Amino acid sequence: MLSKTRVYIIIVVYNMSCIESVTLDNIDKIGLKDDMDVIVCDNSTDDYSINKVYCDNKKYGYIDMNGNKGLSKAYNAAINRSEEHTSELQSPVRS
Repeated sequence: MLSKTRVYIIIVVYNMSCIESVTLDNIDKIGLKDDMDVIVCDNSTDDYSINKVYCDNKKYGYIDMNGNKGLSKAYNAAINRSEEHTSELQSPVRS
């Protein structure tokens, strides 16, 4: 049996609130399908702890990079999170 493919939208923010993100605003306007997930990777060097609250409220994944680690590391962290999430969804339920 083939499993359904999930689509992960990875957004990297740097020193801005998620509320200010044009990309996240457009995702909210368009809406997500059941097989789509958003992962926000926060590369901020300033305190934007409000971003975690925003993501929790929207049910988006959130990764705090604890400062600017660079775009590549942010994307890689989000890709790793998506792979972990996909593995969890595909694992059989054990009783």
